[in-house]
Order: sequence, then structure tokens, then C-alpha cells
Amino acid sequence: MKALNIKALRAELKYRRSYPKNALAAHVLGFVNKEGEPASGIERVMHSLLSGQKGWIESERDGKHREIASIRIREVAPVDGSNVVLTLNSLVQKTCEDALAAAAARYNPKGGIIIVSEPRTGRILGLANWPTFDLNLFWTRRPRRWIASVTGRSPTSTSRVPCSRSSLSPGRSRSI
Repeated sequence: MKALNIKALRAELKYRRSYPKNALAAHVLGFVNKEGEPASGIERVMHSLLSGQKGWIESERDGKHREIASIRIREVAPVDGSNVVLTLNSLVQKTCEDALAAAAARYNPKGGIIIVSEPRTGRILGLANWPTFDLNLFWTRRPRRWIASVTGRSPTSTSRVPCSRSSLSPGRSRSI
């Protein structure tokens, strides 16, 4: 449109967030709303790191509001946002979400959570919530809190993990 140079037409460049994996890790990643504001998940929590800073120019303009480049007073370059690296493993995440979807189809619960972590490091490899949503279509679902990502609740039975681990120690039974 700019090449046509028609004054009645105006082109405005807009960015639109796209989530290529649709619903995968939706609750963890979160989304930006239609206005481009972070609404949940990592998108919201890490917004200040992800967004960077806009650049700007301070200069003089002529009578037709064109910049007079020779009288440019100050120019500040934009700064890119930082990267945020998650410990989620996409295969583990997909497995968690598929298992949770299968359980939900069978038992019809109000909600569900699966969390898979690496015991030695505490890294979260998978974190699935039910019900889930497609990040590209977030507005089709009624907003709700996603328990595993936003509440401070402890697991129902914290003794299961150490007991399960000790039963799998060398010389012990291989089944739980």
C-alpha cells in the first residue's frame, strides 16, 4: 500500500502473537489479550523481561510536520526483550496433557492437574491442567484460574513421592 502512495490509504504495521503449538502448555505460557496486554502465565509474569523497550527520537519538525534530520536532538535505540527459557520438555508436556485429557474423558472431573518434575534438580518437565484451551483462541473459553500454575496449594499427599522413590531403590520391589 505504501508503494501506491495514495494519501487516502494509510498502512499501519501491527504485530499479532501466534502460538504454533496451539494448546500445548497453554496454562504455563499464558497469552496476550486482544489489546496485546499479557493476561496470564509466563506472558504476564515475565512481561517486563519479554517486552523490551521502545526507541524514540527527539527532533525538530518543519511546517508540514516532517522531521528535520539535521536538527535531530536525541535518538534512543529500541532494546529487544530478553528470552525466557523454560525447563518443560515438550514430549513430557504432551504426554501429560494427553493422559489428563483421557482421564477427563473417562471420569468427567471439574478439573485436573499433572506435574512431572526432576527430583534432583526440581526442574518442572511437564505441567498440565484440565480443562485447557487453545492459546490462539483464548477468548472462546471463560477465564478461570489454573490451579497448578497460580495457587500455592500443596500436593494432596506429599508422602507418596518419597515412599514411591524408596520402594524403587536397588534391592526393593520394582512396582508401586
